[in-house]
Amino acid sequence: MSLPVQLPLSVQLRDDATFANFYSGRNETLVNLLDMDRSVPGIESEQFIFLYGPKGVGCSHLLQAACHQVDRRSGRSIYLPMKELVHYSPKLLEGIERLQLVCLDDIGEVAGIDEWEEALFDLFNRLRD
Repeated sequence: MSLPVQLPLSVQLRDDATFANFYSGRNETLVNLLDMDRSVPGIESEQFIFLYGPKGVGCSHLLQAACHQVDRRSGRSIYLPMKELVHYSPKLLEGIERLQLVCLDDIGEVAGIDEWEEALFDLFNRLRD
């Protein structure tokens, strides 16, 4: 089973997006769930996590921090900011289910676009399997 080919996109993780510099406030349970370096009794990992909130609360920061962490552990991850990728073909989602972590940011940007919605539905099913 081969991993997907690297996408020629200009998407990069922000170097400063880490769990260490994220102020969790009332969201400490969420950060504990996402951060593999924190071992908290009673908090189990989930296969799918949906983060949402208004602009500026740190959803993008947390998604990128999770990708950094997986990459540091010699894993493979991908961060896809949908607001930057909406004009690309949804075919860029093909094969990414083989990665350890897939983070889709601003998913609402492709809502109502049939081609994207179908591709995301297919990706979800491939990830679930």
